[in-house]
Amino acid sequence: MLLQRLSLIAVSTLAPLASHATSALEVDEFTVNCVSELDGSTVTLARTAGTDKGHITTPTIEGEADIYPAGESMTYVLIKDETVVTFVMNYESLKYNMMVKSTTQTHDRGTCTQS
Repeated sequence: MLLQRLSLIAVSTLAPLASHATSALEVDEFTVNCVSELDGSTVTLARTAGTDKGHITTPTIEGEADIYPAGESMTYVLIKDETVVTFVMNYESLKYNMMVKSTTQTHDRGTCTQS
């Protein structure tokens, strides 16, 4: 039920990435490597050819994610099994906030660099 609600919220409140282009990260294929300010762990984000689909790899989960623009940032949403990963990255500063929700909830923040 929670996964359905999160999916509906994401779909109903965010437009597809392809309809919003203002940054090089939005229009190009890219990979960014991100490092946590909290524990030094890494997250890798990738997108192919400016689509609204990408890939996210965290220390505990990886898979295909939907990508949405949200003001000055892009949001990756990965729903896999009973886990939801929400990863928000600012276009200019490349700073991020991430929430992983499953049987427990964790938060992370840090900075990304483009590969």
